[in-house]
Amino acid sequence: MTRKGDVSWNKGVHMWATRPHPRGMAGKHHTIESMKKMSIAHIGICPSEETRKKMSETQKQRPPTSEETHQKISVSKIGKNNPIYGKHRSEETRKKMSEAHKDQVPWCKGLTKETDKRIVIQAKQMLKRWQDPVYREKNVRATAKAQHRRPNHPETIVLELIQRYNLPFVYTGSGDLVIDGFNPDFKNNNGGNKLIEVFGDFWHNKPKVIERDNRRLIAYKKHDYQTLVIWEHELENLDKVIMNIKTFAETI
Repeated sequence: MTRKGDVSWNKGVHMWATRPHPRGMAGKHHTIESMKKMSIAHIGICPSEETRKKMSETQKQRPPTSEETHQKISVSKIGKNNPIYGKHRSEETRKKMSEAHKDQVPWCKGLTKETDKRIVIQAKQMLKRWQDPVYREKNVRATAKAQHRRPNHPETIVLELIQRYNLPFVYTGSGDLVIDGFNPDFKNNNGGNKLIEVFGDFWHNKPKVIERDNRRLIAYKKHDYQTLVIWEHELENLDKVIMNIKTFAETI
């Protein structure tokens, strides 16, 4: 027992230094029985409000994770490094996961940047990352590949025309080419800087999409690309579309 004013014998000694092995459970595993006992022992135990506040304050004092660390974590989980790589969850497991997530309300449901500062912080962090052209291009490419993007109906018609008449363009809408965060539908394959975008009449007439398309065309022009826009309703006259593409391909 330590008396008042005395210095504890292990003052300043790290907890691992008092153990026979620097990591007590290194290479060991709890038995199923032990894990069940520990699980039962912790049922109903919840940290007090004071403890939770202390834990929260401690987490706030931690320095933010650097972009380099984010990249390392991302790489460490790609392909064969992923713990479920090549594995498939059974139907029973999927049902359990589905049942476990039923009736769960997302933490951000109903919240806005005016009512929750966490959303503001996350939005600022994402905006800051998006300003990095390398991150933006990588993100757009990864999203396109993950979604297995294929030509939609209007793009398929244009693609068939290009292939049938041997026009000098290739499909790039699956993330093969990213320019300032935008992924064009077609690019010429004879060394020039020419792009083709196919705009659907319904989607590309929405106000927000119109504004984004304007930024898209400005970005292409900034990088010295010429762009031909083909609208869905123009495909009713295929001869005219073919002529427009040929003329566009031949212009200097």
